[in-house]
Amino acid sequence: FPYAVCAVVFVIAQALACVCDRGLDIGEDPHEPPDSWCCRAEGPFLGKHAFPWCCVSCSSDADGARLKLKTSMPGTLVDPFTDIAGAAAYLTAGQPTYALMTTGAILITGDPLQYGAVRAVHRSIKQGFETEALVRHKFVEGVWEGIISGSIAVYATIVTSPRVLSPTIIFLRVLGIFTSFGLAIPNGVQAGILLKKKPDFGSFYDVEQKKQDPFVAMLVSASVLHGVTWMAILDLGGASGLVMEFLTMLPLA
Repeated sequence: FPYAVCAVVFVIAQALACVCDRGLDIGEDPHEPPDSWCCRAEGPFLGKHAFPWCCVSCSSDADGARLKLKTSMPGTLVDPFTDIAGAAAYLTAGQPTYALMTTGAILITGDPLQYGAVRAVHRSIKQGFETEALVRHKFVEGVWEGIISGSIAVYATIVTSPRVLSPTIIFLRVLGIFTSFGLAIPNGVQAGILLKKKPDFGSFYDVEQKKQDPFVAMLVSASVLHGVTWMAILDLGGASGLVMEFLTMLPLA
């Protein structure tokens, strides 16, 4: 029931954002949108999409930018819901401290129900590539909410005995870990580096040329995941948790 309530509230907030944003002017038109006729040399595609869509051909920069936006939407919009549902799961598992910390991470963004995020995604699609508002949202969501909520999910999963975890809770925690470390944190790191370079957000090509290689962002995310995992494993308070539970199940020589 708590998860259903979270889902309904979340969907209603996103639907309201779309309805309220419909028909509104997105502001000044970009002075250098992605080319709709070909893939230009200064663009990121050159006939093919960037990783992970490197085997998918595209006819123009506009076509590639459009697909890139649409495929990134689920991760951008679903990750906060997994955090909200995860906070509810901590409460049902009798872990109010983790629930409070996760809720704090959600509130840090200033957009807990993703109302602003939906509007930023909607306006980016209308523009044809990411707006500055969407980039800033990815930065806040990834660097703050993603790191905090993802780390809590990893730590709580390791130090909690599997006897008190239902399949639903395990699924939500694994999903939260994946969306945080696989999507939100890498996107947030990349967005933060881009904002520091102060690109011209009215130019698709200037933004793409100043983007950092995604490998660097993935490396940062993997480093955080590695550190949190070992911190939980080495924590003496986790002796009754998942790792020790697994070790006790191993056959003794």
